[in-house]
Amino acid sequence: MISAELPRGVPDGRVLLRWLAGVHDIGKLSPAFACQVSDLAERMHDKGLDLRHPR
Repeated sequence: MISAELPRGVPDGRVLLRWLAGVHDIGKLSPAFACQVSDLAERMHDKGLDLRHPR
């Protein structure tokens, strides 16, 4: 369905779908998202991401 709506010359809607999924998930790596879930924030902090909790 996605491919049918793309302009001519764009061969495959799967490329667009993968890009959209990846862009969506990038925000989950941000400190603003991670600090909302304690377990996630702790795991990310343990891997070296500096998380400063908003006051």
